[in-house]
Amino acid sequence: MTFAATLIRVARAPDDVDELDDLARSALAENEEERALEPLIRAAQRAERDARLWQWVGLLERALDRHRRALPAFDRAARAAPADAGIAHGRARVALEAGLPAVSLFETASRLAPSDASVLLGRAAARYAMGDALTALGELDDSQRLSEEMMTFAFASGHVPTIVNPYQHIAATKLNFDLYDKQAHRTH
Repeated sequence: MTFAATLIRVARAPDDVDELDDLARSALAENEEERALEPLIRAAQRAERDARLWQWVGLLERALDRHRRALPAFDRAARAAPADAGIAHGRARVALEAGLPAVSLFETASRLAPSDASVLLGRAAARYAMGDALTALGELDDSQRLSEEMMTFAFASGHVPTIVNPYQHIAATKLNFDLYDKQAHRTH
């Protein structure tokens, strides 16, 4: 379904959360974020405690590089659904992209999704952005060791994983941090 067709359906049913969800998805797919925001904001204000609508407002604002406008929407989504790992991660990611301190937000997301590699990488990036590269590298090392232990156990018990190991990204990121750190020391 196209964005234009979904927008017509939302005009007929402005509080239908499933239609609004479709609107936000199609807006992102067709670069129509700006046009989707108004009906989503109005619906989110009417529904007030609907975390999904506030999350979509935040995601659309983020897609438009308006991170500081996205944060209040994510804050409202997080208040409405404090145990939602996706909302917690999105909120932390937007804060980091806005140049704001985000370590505590990533720690919240990490408590909700402790094995999500993208959350762990985000937390390391937030620590690095705050000048705490050593802690960031230590956490990446710990995550890589845990991943290796899990893979060893899986193979030893005869369970061959059928998915790509998400912690490979952590290993690659750690390598990039190490290379950056070595190069930074050579230039001084």
